[in-house]
Amino acid sequence: MKFLITETNSYGIVLLFIKYILTIFVSLQLVACATNLYFRMVNSDLPPFVEGAMAPRVAKTTKFISMMIKSHLAAHDVPLTKEQFIVLLCLEEGAKNQSFLAILTERNKGSLTRLIQSIEKKGYIERNVSSADNRVNEVELTSEGKMVLEETKPIMKNLFAVLQQGVEEEEMQIATRVLEKIQINATHEIERLEVKK
Repeated sequence: MKFLITETNSYGIVLLFIKYILTIFVSLQLVACATNLYFRMVNSDLPPFVEGAMAPRVAKTTKFISMMIKSHLAAHDVPLTKEQFIVLLCLEEGAKNQSFLAILTERNKGSLTRLIQSIEKKGYIERNVSSADNRVNEVELTSEGKMVLEETKPIMKNLFAVLQQGVEEEEMQIATRVLEKIQINATHEIERLEVKK
């Protein structure tokens, strides 16, 4: 049975075509708006009320570095997250108990346990009861963990080199001193607030 293009069904086809074009146009507009909003957020200056403050800029820079690390690891097919890499690096010199790792990674007990379990499932670490205290779990690298750590370290080192492109040695020294002072100030404030509890 042949399909005859009558005035009625040709009108319907035209309507469908217009609807299709409009759908594409709206989709492209939404993508353009979302892209524009993203780049405005990325490149926008900080709000006026924090003008002159270092902490927001440090936080913003930290966020960009975290995004870059995630992309860098994915591009090199590294089977680790940034947090997992930090844990493996902490264990490089030997076994550590979970309480010590919680301090190093700035995580609470529950959050650290989940992180440890995720690495353990990959076979990169193992937990053993401490010989000195059977209430304490010690975490150490497996041979597979040592291997993936050694493979990842050069990638991270290269990433740091990319981040520091165009930064002179003198600028590095100044930035390091400034960040150390901010860290000291933060530490003192944390200690002060802890004492008041």
